[in-house]
Amino acid sequence: MPKNWSKKERKTLQEDVGKLHEKALKKPKRKIVPIKSIWIRTSDTFRFVVSEYDRKKLFFLYAFGGMAILFNRAIALNWGDELGFYKILVLGIIASPVLGLLLFNFISGVLYFIGMWLKGSAHFFEIRTVVGYSLIPVISVIFIYFIKVVIFGKDIFLYDFYALETTHLWSNVFLIFRAFEIMLGIITIEILVTGISVIQRFPSWKAFINIFLSVILVIAIILVGTLFLWLMR
Repeated sequence: MPKNWSKKERKTLQEDVGKLHEKALKKPKRKIVPIKSIWIRTSDTFRFVVSEYDRKKLFFLYAFGGMAILFNRAIALNWGDELGFYKILVLGIIASPVLGLLLFNFISGVLYFIGMWLKGSAHFFEIRTVVGYSLIPVISVIFIYFIKVVIFGKDIFLYDFYALETTHLWSNVFLIFRAFEIMLGIITIEILVTGISVIQRFPSWKAFINIFLSVILVIAIILVGTLFLWLMR
């Protein structure tokens, strides 16, 4: 406020600011429903879910995230040739929570370690929360797999299914499925970057570095572990 303003001008400005403040307070806040708002109000959603830390919800997010990863591997590696359709479904239901808890807690730990090295301010439970809610687009892929099962049945888990993908009749359908999966993958990365930025109080570029270095470390750990197991044979 300029020093040469009169008392009347100062008082008028203070009254205007006061009215704006009252108006802001009276303005109703839109309800946060994470499964919906994570797509369009990402930063607000992460602030909300971190403040309302809920382990039960995280468990289900990790479990369904594990299910999406497991079914993805089952399709890519043609598990149906050896296990059969129903065994894959049972395995998905039983093993998904364990896979999700182990995998995403491990990823959260790596993100937390790298974040500390980058002078971030997030706690481990905040990292776990961000990772969990960033899985919502990944979990959405389960619906794509469900649609595939409805259309093609158990054949999607078989090696022979790839021959169907190259036929002229179905090639465009598979192209649409893949486009959706790629899009959801990109959205997942974008949401995770935003979440890390919010809780670590990083700019977006530094949040991306936090994630990138974490991916490098995870790959390094997997390679070292694989090499160790190979040497122990």
